[in-house]
Formats: sequence, structure tokens, C-alpha cells
Amino acid sequence: MKKQGVYALMLSIILVLLLPASVYATGSRKGPPQEAFELCKDKNAGDSVEITSPQGDTVEGVCKEMHGQMVAVPVNMPERGKQ
Repeated sequence: MKKQGVYALMLSIILVLLLPASVYATGSRKGPPQEAFELCKDKNAGDSVEITSPQGDTVEGVCKEMHGQMVAVPVNMPERGKQ
């Protein structure tokens, strides 16, 4: 009986430790990254910006208003639901 309790405790600890890693692995972040907001700080809708991708590529972008904030989006980014 004691062994089963130890195994259950070990399994619980492993699951608790792996849970945060699974959240990051699934890409659960919603919305633009913080850098996209910083690029358009003090800019107007339609202003051009250069966006550096996580891979280091430079992409043309434009500032747009989203949820009351200015955010940089790639010029050729399709709008949601219109693909």
C-alpha cells in the first residue's frame, strides 16, 4: 500500500512540473507580442514600421488600432476570418 502512495505522489509532482511546459508548447499566447505595441507607440494608424521577426527577418508593417491600442501588423497579413 505504501508503494502505491509514493508512486501516486511522484506522478502528481511530475504532472505539476510538466503542466507549465505544456502551456508554452501549445502556443497559448493570444494577440500580438509586446514588441508590436512598442513599435507603434506614439504613432498613428497607417504609419509604416519595420518589424523584426523572431527569426531575424525584417518585414514591412503598418500601425493599426486594435482594442483601443496601436499595434504593428505585417503589411501582407490576412485579416481574421478572410483567408
